Amino acid sequence: MGRLSPEQQALVVSNARVAQLVTRRGAYKYRNLLSQDEIEQVAQLALVKAAMTYQRETGVPFSGFAWSHVVGAVIRHADQERRARQLRAALDKFMKLATRQGSVLTDTPETVRVEAIEQLQCALIATTLGMVADAREGTDEPLIRRETIDAVVQAVAELDEEQRMVVEQIYFEDQQLKQVAAALGWTVITTRRRHQAALTELARKIRQRAIGPAASLSA
Repeated sequence: MGRLSPEQQALVVSNARVAQLVTRRGAYKYRNLLSQDEIEQVAQLALVKAAMTYQRETGVPFSGFAWSHVVGAVIRHADQERRARQLRAALDKFMKLATRQGSVLTDTPETVRVEAIEQLQCALIATTLGMVADAREGTDEPLIRRETIDAVVQAVAELDEEQRMVVEQIYFEDQQLKQVAAALGWTVITTRRRHQAALTELARKIRQRAIGPAASLSA
């Protein structure tokens, strides 16, 4: 904390519990996404940054100011990691499509192109759902516009019951596919298929509304 003034150092030390509480909660919420050590590092850095930007004359207690900054930092970090994983998975699928031998009877450049675009659309929808979930958590710096959030939430509400349950549990309740399958009494394969079908249907709805990044991709 060499860059901090004595007053700022005192704020960090006296409010260390803020970072500890956020770390403990984050370690449980993001247990399938981030390690506790990683969350702790993000939380401590955010606490220091909060002390550096805090203005006492605003009258806002530092504890509340720090809490919103630390929680927001952890949410954004988790969202970045989630999106990175989704994009890596989409790239893996895309590369498999691009390099597969395929069937001379059924595969054509057009069918491969359409399937690749569908995979990319689903990846973009999954990324958007992650950002919507974080915005609903109350992050102080939403990563997407409010009208996009509202439109995506409405599109999810319009899914059939099985697809909606899968989407809500995976993206809004931060559950893994196996956990969703166990909770709903489905096989993992069935859950995966319904998840994919839900993303495909959401991509169609988003294209119709012409919102978000998925709207720019057309099969």
